[in-house]
Amino acid sequence: MNMSKENLHLTWIISLIVTAVATFLLAGSELFEFDLSDTFQRIVGVFDLIAVPVLAWSTVQKTRAVK
Repeated sequence: MNMSKENLHLTWIISLIVTAVATFLLAGSELFEFDLSDTFQRIVGVFDLIAVPVLAWSTVQKTRAVK
């Protein structure tokens, strides 16, 4: 799959932001003892499970594009 540099960079940025927000929400709720609903936690977890492989793939593609 061949993406333009702009699309690849945008994919990397979005997946990085989604991963960061999901981590802050889930870890922050445990740290500050907020009670998040189980449904909300699962939805955030699914977004995180989707974003992490996309982040890994786009990071590899960006690294290959630099070389």
